[in-house]
Amino acid sequence: MSGKSSQLLPHIRIEPKQGKADACIIGLHGLGADGYDFQSIVSSWEIPASTWKFRYVFPHAPSMPITINRGMSMPAWFDILTDAQPRFASTSDVQSSLAKIFAFIEHERNMGIAENRIIISGFSQGACMALLCATRYKAESQGLGAIVALSGRVLNPREIEEDRAPAFAKEIPIFMSHGMEDDVLPYEAGKKSARLLQKKGYALHFSSYSRLAHSLDERVIHDINGFLKTKVIGRVIGRTFADTNKI
Repeated sequence: MSGKSSQLLPHIRIEPKQGKADACIIGLHGLGADGYDFQSIVSSWEIPASTWKFRYVFPHAPSMPITINRGMSMPAWFDILTDAQPRFASTSDVQSSLAKIFAFIEHERNMGIAENRIIISGFSQGACMALLCATRYKAESQGLGAIVALSGRVLNPREIEEDRAPAFAKEIPIFMSHGMEDDVLPYEAGKKSARLLQKKGYALHFSSYSRLAHSLDERVIHDINGFLKTKVIGRVIGRTFADTNKI
């Protein structure tokens, strides 16, 4: 099912098979892909039907020239200027895309979904944007439900170092994963980002995978399923997520 609104990017919207949605997963694809790509990723997530009834929303990022790809135009959340921080991403593109993602969050809230039942997930560029949502989205009460960031990195390390995010941001369960053979967005960049978040007290779980490049496999899906079932839903009914895995 496709959806489009004058305020929202073109997107795919999938309602629960039974009942009315009381939760939402917003999936953000990677560079050069589209919402259909992330739809295929989420289709393998296993969420018990007796818990939350999810609406799935998969936005299509606009096309733009990508500097690091010789100016070739492709769907992207931001222009990639270089491989290295701090000028990895175009700040203006990030701000523009963040506003577009926030519009989806507000749309879901206006449709009756509580902010702590909205999960932002993403792969690669989408993972970078998902992590940014945790620290930049100014929710009114409890913060977002969770962040699932696959093969991504932190775009705003100085902001995190200086604790500029709202206090509740550190209570949002965050799952990060990264393949150790990733030659697109290097594993060390993801690991460094995870260490920073953990050092600053974020509720983070980081999983690394041998023999995995810039992709997912059944091990990642298994760990995402475990995270959603044991960490995210339990938090909303009264248990705070705290993960002890050290990076």
